[in-house]
Amino acid sequence: MWDGRRYTASSPGRMSAIFTAGVLARTRAEQGATTDVLVHDYEREVESACSREFLCEENRVAETSTRSLAHFVVSAVRREAFCSGGAATATTATP
Repeated sequence: MWDGRRYTASSPGRMSAIFTAGVLARTRAEQGATTDVLVHDYEREVESACSREFLCEENRVAETSTRSLAHFVVSAVRREAFCSGGAATATTATP
């Protein structure tokens, strides 16, 4: 568990932490294993947009999320796109 830096004019906030959590969760050695990811300050535009892009709305657990804390359960799966809709692509697939 880690918490990324808050946004300031000279730092990206939690964007890199959210992206990294998404990549680490998807590339676990045990295919199908799940990782719980909690995103603080989810009501902020940057945290919400990055979470939707890299953790995926379909992985959000609504029952355990609040306005400021979002809970995602991300499965280890190798594919080109982060989300099933295929919006963002990254190097989560194995060569």
